[in-house]
Amino acid sequence: SKQASSLRNIIISKDFVIDLNSNRDSFLIGHRINNKCVLPVSGFVYMTWKTLALINNVQSVEKLPVQFKNIKCHELIPLTKEEVVILNVSIDEAGNFQVVKNNQNCVCTGQVKLMTHSEKTGLKWDALTESHWMREVNIDERTTVYNKLKTCGHDLTGEFQSILKS
Repeated sequence: SKQASSLRNIIISKDFVIDLNSNRDSFLIGHRINNKCVLPVSGFVYMTWKTLALINNVQSVEKLPVQFKNIKCHELIPLTKEEVVILNVSIDEAGNFQVVKNNQNCVCTGQVKLMTHSEKTGLKWDALTESHWMREVNIDERTTVYNKLKTCGHDLTGEFQSILKS
């Protein structure tokens, strides 16, 4: 694992507490890799996005278009009901970010920046609705997808099985 690095000129730092015993985090039990419950890597991205939203006084990350670059996950975070995990997200003035677990190891790094008006202009945000991305699949296809993932070590249950059946 990578030692916690020091970013230069940190503009914001925020702690996130992961507790599988809480109603807020209990759904994470459904994300298992190689028979271990682990925090999805997308969690690092979401926490960083949420931290950037705080400094920009935006309540909902969906209202803050950002661009991520060079994301590197240095370590998966195992989750158990016996241990609360504290992840600290820090962002410096250049947009470099790091996620540090329990004030020890740097588990994820990368860059994040707000999208400019010209970068946003070409995007059709209204088209990116839930119905745009969802399609119904038959039960055989759905089962095949999750069985295939399970053979690769990804045992997803609950909210992590989001493919709909017809």
